[in-house]
Amino acid sequence: MSTESTGAAVRVFIADDEEPARERLKELLSDIAPEVPTCIVGEARHGLEALDRVPGSGAQVLLLDIEMPGMGGLELARHLAALEQAPRTIFVTAHDRHAVEACRQRRLLAKQLTQSHGQTCAPKSGVSLSISRVRPTP
Repeated sequence: MSTESTGAAVRVFIADDEEPARERLKELLSDIAPEVPTCIVGEARHGLEALDRVPGSGAQVLLLDIEMPGMGGLELARHLAALEQAPRTIFVTAHDRHAVEACRQRRLLAKQLTQSHGQTCAPKSGVSLSISRVRPTP
């Protein structure tokens, strides 16, 4: 994973109040770098900080924690949706109840629930969002 901008890399912004979670997301992005090159264009520790930084970051994708102090991820996503070039948002959470709320807030229809791979929600557009647990490496 690169921290410098390249034309082919997906520009990613990470917003999570927990440093270990941000670091783990960066590790996961590094793991997929051969298939999906990424470039971290910014980080934020809470929603208000992200609201200030995301618009000027050029992010294409926002990895967004749902539960953060000050302004949570769901509220932040509503604000950022008004941007002319809003990043695609991927909600990140350790709590099932927050994942279900993210599906509801984003007006997604729950089509399938699986115990083995997490919950899958499919919006009316046919694009799917898979919500899976990511366990930290020992």
